[in-house]
Amino acid sequence: MTEPPFYSLRKIATIATSARFEAAWRQNHSDRYMWLLPLLEYELSDVTEEFPPAMEASGVAEEVRDSFSIDELILFALGWHTQWGAEAVAWLEQGADLNEKMVTAIDHAVAKKYWTQKDRHIAFRLAQRWKRRDSLIKGINVLLDELCQDWGFCNALTGDQLVTGAKEVSADHFAEAVLTAEGMNPEYQLEWRRRIRTRFIDRYGATISPEIYSTQRNRADNQ
Repeated sequence: MTEPPFYSLRKIATIATSARFEAAWRQNHSDRYMWLLPLLEYELSDVTEEFPPAMEASGVAEEVRDSFSIDELILFALGWHTQWGAEAVAWLEQGADLNEKMVTAIDHAVAKKYWTQKDRHIAFRLAQRWKRRDSLIKGINVLLDELCQDWGFCNALTGDQLVTGAKEVSADHFAEAVLTAEGMNPEYQLEWRRRIRTRFIDRYGATISPEIYSTQRNRADNQ
């Protein structure tokens, strides 16, 4: 049975009221998240929901409360070869957002064989999934830029909006999203819908997912 966290959230918040902590925080010291590592013993959802109120109730400075970042805590913890790095991996598995800096930290930790083999495998899998998703997002952004240059469809639509939360992106959805972002009704813009859809299919096929896109790129690189 997993042991309960050693410190309560209120106790951790109280530590954050110390003069030493506030000084490190205001100076943006590299170790300013050191005192908050015990948060990783909790479930991510508990910290997200309960720690901000605990900080306020404990009198933590508003500047500290407003700048506290789950992402920064995870990134700091990933640099540790102790349990804190593994706990940070657990938060990522629970749904915390990965970013490029975290993936770089994971790559380093995996290469140096930090943590247990199980935790390294989990971290590696999460990092690879992020890389595939990021690669597809960048590819779709290139296609969107081409539509802007070639046909004047210059809008706020991004690859991130199309890929995030979706198992795959279809040519139909892409064409509809582009036209909608332009303030046009896809149902009445049949010719443009066809042309945008064809451009997508020429690049990716009828549908594309991060996994398929990664496979296609690997094959192209090996030819």
